[in-house]
Amino acid sequence: MLQNRLDCEVLVVGSGPGGANTAYLLAQAGKDVILAEEGENLTVEQTPAYSLEEMKSKYRHGGMTVALGKPSVAYLEGCCVGGGSEINAGLYHYPSPEVLEEWVKDFAIRDFGFGKLEPFFKSCEQDISVSSMPGQVGSASLKLQEGARKLNWKTAQIPRCWKYECLSDGTWHSSRQSMTETIIPKALRHGCRLLTRAKVKRLCLKNHRADHALVSSVTKAGEQSLTTINFRQVFVCGGAVQTPALLRRSGIKKNIGNSLRMHPAIRMVAKFSEAVNEEQEGVPVVQVEEFKPRLTLGGSYSALPHLALWLGPQRIQKLLPVWKNLAMFYALIVGQGAGTVRNIPWTDEPWVRMPLTRTDASSFREGLELLGRLLFAAGATEIFPPMQGLEILKTPDDLKIFLGNLSLNKMDISTIHLFSSCPMGEKTELCAVDSYGKLHGFKNIYLNDASILPSAPRVNPQALIMAIARRNTAKFLENI
Repeated sequence: MLQNRLDCEVLVVGSGPGGANTAYLLAQAGKDVILAEEGENLTVEQTPAYSLEEMKSKYRHGGMTVALGKPSVAYLEGCCVGGGSEINAGLYHYPSPEVLEEWVKDFAIRDFGFGKLEPFFKSCEQDISVSSMPGQVGSASLKLQEGARKLNWKTAQIPRCWKYECLSDGTWHSSRQSMTETIIPKALRHGCRLLTRAKVKRLCLKNHRADHALVSSVTKAGEQSLTTINFRQVFVCGGAVQTPALLRRSGIKKNIGNSLRMHPAIRMVAKFSEAVNEEQEGVPVVQVEEFKPRLTLGGSYSALPHLALWLGPQRIQKLLPVWKNLAMFYALIVGQGAGTVRNIPWTDEPWVRMPLTRTDASSFREGLELLGRLLFAAGATEIFPPMQGLEILKTPDDLKIFLGNLSLNKMDISTIHLFSSCPMGEKTELCAVDSYGKLHGFKNIYLNDASILPSAPRVNPQALIMAIARRNTAKFLENI
């Protein structure tokens, strides 16, 4: 095994929205930065969107990651340069000011709130081209609007990190503005060094400091190497699962990985009499606002591999001739349970546990009822429940029977929103890091990703993660 050594002023671990923005601002300020990423460096265009190839190359374990519980919750993590921004919908939500004020009160966060974060939201939006879809939204979004209109429910189009270009024939070309398309190139232009296929195994500690990191790398040819990276400061930005896993491997455990939260979702596939599946739209941009923040109804990825994953091999084979008439929709709740992240002995893999509560079960039941009503109102001819072997729902009466026999333990539940495993704030009995992401009890370790959100933000967290990362990095630069 090859042995290497690198030196830098600041090591940033993880290149998702938190890590990318951290590395960019540090490099822009003239710091010598290394950005270490476990996955590969792949552009948005290198793998077809929502394809099996993308899942294999950009998702951790090909998307097969599960939080244990009754029922278990499948969760998706990016494992590539750009992290979750390369695989998610890019929807850009502002958090509720009331939620931020709750955090200030409950976790004693200094200098925090919507007004304090607003300048960082605005700077992010300029750098990543946040915008609404021009012209008419896609067919699946129109179905959401149609059903909601008939039920007199409010809807809204959600802006996203997407760039739109009007072509000469009047059509629009759209492209995802992920971290590899926007922030990371800016960081590299300012001198940031990017290490890929580089897994940080452990931070080595001495006198309440992280002294250096041990990094395992594998080349495309399969050659392994172990690199020691010496640094003055380190920002851990691996996400809500990988950040606590790294810290716990390094012997740091106080308030680490004890309070994982999620926005779990339950999905149903609906069949319509006409085509509704437009791959170029990606995730539908319309959501039902009527029941927020406790319940969100919307549309999910509906590319053929994703439909196959949810419907199962037998059903998808029968439906292949009409798969363009299929689309997937979800009911998303604010999970009330608190999960844990632990390390499996003798491996680098985390063990994630997420218990769902009775309140969660009740919310899912309500969400499925509302989603079924919405889809039938939108003209769905068949609805496929979120469990293999159940009867197809063809009428509202079928929906009532299904709900009467519902067993949550047998449902397929998933999430792409994970956070709060290392919460921020000055209440040291609850919080892993202080109000600006510095690890309590350590002199040079900072966290700057989804893990430090104190609890569920009740909306897609990506905008909030980036704004907090910029706020915390700006504070760091002020103080050094």
